[in-house]
Amino acid sequence: MPMKMKSPKGMPPEMMEVAEESDMVFEGAIPQPEKPFSPKTAENLAKALVGVAKVFGLPPMELAPYSGPVTELAPEVVQTLMMVSEAAKDYGSPLPVSLDQIKSDNDLVAIAAHITALARDPDFKEFLKSSEEESEGEYEEAEEETDEKPFDFASRMK
Repeated sequence: MPMKMKSPKGMPPEMMEVAEESDMVFEGAIPQPEKPFSPKTAENLAKALVGVAKVFGLPPMELAPYSGPVTELAPEVVQTLMMVSEAAKDYGSPLPVSLDQIKSDNDLVAIAAHITALARDPDFKEFLKSSEEESEGEYEEAEEETDEKPFDFASRMK
């Protein structure tokens, strides 16, 4: 069940090309499974990611059903999974299986269960909220530093 984020209407073709190229970056992040993932397991992982995406404040994601054995997870799934993995690690509750070690349906089941638990964890939600506020504070500090008056070369020439 690949996830598709709704793309803005009227997106220029150049931007679509860049988006497609960025998807290729995520294709090799998770190795090929020893045998294809079952569609039901991949679907459950995608549903767990949709649930946790809401906690992150991401735009709504559409689910398209997987048809047949899954040999590779969709780039959107991998991208969201990478983001969740980093946040979970920062929170102190890393995913039970490292992304580069995913090999079977059992690994996806364990990860989906962990992600679902994180999405329901009020402390994780608070952690994300505080992380967001810290990031905004850093941005505001950087903005204040750049509000200095530009150096006036003309006055130095006199």
